[in-house]
Amino acid sequence: MSNQFTARRPASWRIYTPIPVVAFLIFTASLPFNMPYFAVAVPHFLAISVYFWATFRPRCLPPAAIFLLGLILDGVTGATPGASSFVMLMLYALAYSQRRVFLGRSFTIGWLGFGVMSLIAAFLAWVTASLLYGLILGPAPIFHQWMMTVISYPALAWLFGLLLRSMPAEE
Repeated sequence: MSNQFTARRPASWRIYTPIPVVAFLIFTASLPFNMPYFAVAVPHFLAISVYFWATFRPRCLPPAAIFLLGLILDGVTGATPGASSFVMLMLYALAYSQRRVFLGRSFTIGWLGFGVMSLIAAFLAWVTASLLYGLILGPAPIFHQWMMTVISYPALAWLFGLLLRSMPAEE
């Protein structure tokens, strides 16, 4: 026999499952594979995660977690600490503000929305990096990563969808 506290506790913690999953994706993407231009070809898993969870279940990936995951991403990629956090929090704010537009629509509309929002985030990342380094960086690496991210969105969204369906319903 279980009381209400013990019966609800596991379900309340399960909603935060996306946080370690995203951290795992960040670490996996940063492994050295000794392939030329691999860093440019790696999809931005954090951007996909932020958009998906901000749209479908914002409570599962809160802004504080996004900030910490951004710091982790900066740490493993050698970027300026806080740069990724800033860009991902802006993406979260944009995706969260437009979530009603995408909820209940076809996957293609959501994918198109991700493409546009992630392009805005990529542009913001390019501007932020250019300002931090004090020179105008070439946009090609960010553009290539954006393309790989948009191409990778369906596969990761499908996996996140499976994870979403296994979670308890929102209260």
